[in-house]
Amino acid sequence: MKYGDLNLGQIEALINKLGGMTAVKGILRGVDVGEAIAKLLAPDITVYRVTVNRDKNLKAMIEAGQYDWTDPDVTDERILQVEGSGMVEVDIKLFHYNRPMDEDDVYNDLRHGYRPAKIEELLALGANLKTRDLQRQFPIVAFGSVCLCLDGYGHHHHPCLSGDESDRRFYKASFNTTWPDIWRFAAVSKPV
Repeated sequence: MKYGDLNLGQIEALINKLGGMTAVKGILRGVDVGEAIAKLLAPDITVYRVTVNRDKNLKAMIEAGQYDWTDPDVTDERILQVEGSGMVEVDIKLFHYNRPMDEDDVYNDLRHGYRPAKIEELLALGANLKTRDLQRQFPIVAFGSVCLCLDGYGHHHHPCLSGDESDRRFYKASFNTTWPDIWRFAAVSKPV
């Protein structure tokens, strides 16, 4: 065997990374490898419609979510203000890459027809009765807003939702640009 230093477990892991046996057989038949890899690396996207009330201040938006814990550092003074006014329906798209992602790579992916969700959109997702428990399944971040918090390291902090069976949390987080594979990245379509 040409690659005798690979064990069966490593070979199986490689096949799984390529998308399973169907993908491997396709590659062996001559399917465009670049196209196969692009499909493999493409994020899963789920869409949720929510109503954003831009007339509320940040404190009222946070209270509407009825979180079990909120970060005291996320305040009107530390978040760039909500733009616009009135009630607006928004389709929030949650991008999931199934692998750790650098913040820059997410931004580059979103620039093709999307923009990162802002804090008011994330909070509307957390307050909506149909979508409020999503954060119990996986953490969600909105890169469209930055919390002006000094941590001594120069990291960007973004508003996040997370939780588990026992509680729901709203806070700021930073992973120094690399986000673990469980995270969902909230985005909305750019106006045409």
